[in-house]
Amino acid sequence: MNNMNKTVNNLTDFEIAGLIEDSEHELFFCSSGINEIIGNALLNRSKTKKVNIICNVDEDNDYNGVSKFSIIEELLNAKNVTLLDAKAKTISFISDIHSFNIIWFPVPRIFKDDTEGYNVIHIDKQLALKLITSFWELGDKMLSYVKDEAVKEAISEAEELNQLDNMSILKIDEFETPLEHKLQHIKQTLKDVPPVEPDLKRQIEVINRTLQFIDIKFEGANIQSIKLKLPKGALPFKNKKIIENIESKLKIFDDVEKYKSFKKIKEIETSINELRDQYLYKSKCKSKNLMKLKDKSYIFGEISKFQILLKNTVSDLIKDLDTGLSNCRKTFKGELIEFYKNNAPEMPEQLSFGDNRAIMSAQIDKILSYIKFPFPIDLVKNIGISHNEFDIALEDYDNELFLEELASSDFLSQEEYADLFQSETAIKVKAVINEEK
Repeated sequence: MNNMNKTVNNLTDFEIAGLIEDSEHELFFCSSGINEIIGNALLNRSKTKKVNIICNVDEDNDYNGVSKFSIIEELLNAKNVTLLDAKAKTISFISDIHSFNIIWFPVPRIFKDDTEGYNVIHIDKQLALKLITSFWELGDKMLSYVKDEAVKEAISEAEELNQLDNMSILKIDEFETPLEHKLQHIKQTLKDVPPVEPDLKRQIEVINRTLQFIDIKFEGANIQSIKLKLPKGALPFKNKKIIENIESKLKIFDDVEKYKSFKKIKEIETSINELRDQYLYKSKCKSKNLMKLKDKSYIFGEISKFQILLKNTVSDLIKDLDTGLSNCRKTFKGELIEFYKNNAPEMPEQLSFGDNRAIMSAQIDKILSYIKFPFPIDLVKNIGISHNEFDIALEDYDNELFLEELASSDFLSQEEYADLFQSETAIKVKAVINEEK
């Protein structure tokens, strides 16, 4: 065990449990939660000495890895234990007054016990007594002892005895025995939605510091494939094939290669696809891309460059769209003129085309007026490059199809896979794939 003479210390849960079990005096324990290691030590101590406990009895502590409700239930039913509900987070300290007194900063069980740093402050008997009298209603014998110790402290520090009245200790009156209906609610909640075991939760945390799903989207850029539509009845034909043939000509762009802005957009799209191919892994079963977080900074930097390139291309794109829409009107008008020459529609006598180009042109202009040509600014407003990231979830960690994909790919080395995915399913999947190789 670490040197107990230190003012600050780093003690594992097992070492703190050892302090509890080695104590030969009445114990005072206060903390937001109680895990199994500490809880079992308190149960063992209660076999021979009184144990006083204040903790936050709440299911969230189980989900956060700071407590275990089953051990709290055992402590509530133990004969030599008094357990009160703090109803909220509270300071953590443990004291038996005589042999050890510590203020404690618990580390959730999702982290390892050997976390670096300091998690314990050793305090003197007098401070421990002040804490205890603030949190618990003490019996006459203990209260008398507390006052005697306070007097000793005052004399040793040459303080005036009249400073030691009862008002010098702030009594907290918000602790009580947890109600039965609250215990039943917690029990049912944990049954309906079981908390993730600390080791598994810790492993998923490790994975999410190494891998992450990412979705890179390039949206609204497929403008060249937009087709215009004629309202129903706009053409003076009843033949469905004739109508479909005419409508097939209603493309804004048939020659996108001559527009520089479209070439730039195509280049950006190609670059994004190359980035995906080089740095991401496409999971078929998850329909998502997976990235290594060591590459995240570079990937985000490249996406930012593509976004700037796209922004600088938009103004040229609006000009090209304006030109394209104007050409589309002219081209479609020409198509209709050629079509009407060979397919004269049934019209009233005074409006029959014949060789009258003016009437034909007026009729075609009327048809064109029915077509809702878009404004270039509306076509570009939804163009954008975006990305979203998602953590690997519990169900992914044990998803056999997902694990098979990863284990058989070159995205992770055998060592990386073994370090990250340690469930029985993951190990079996890898073993099968290795045998097949």
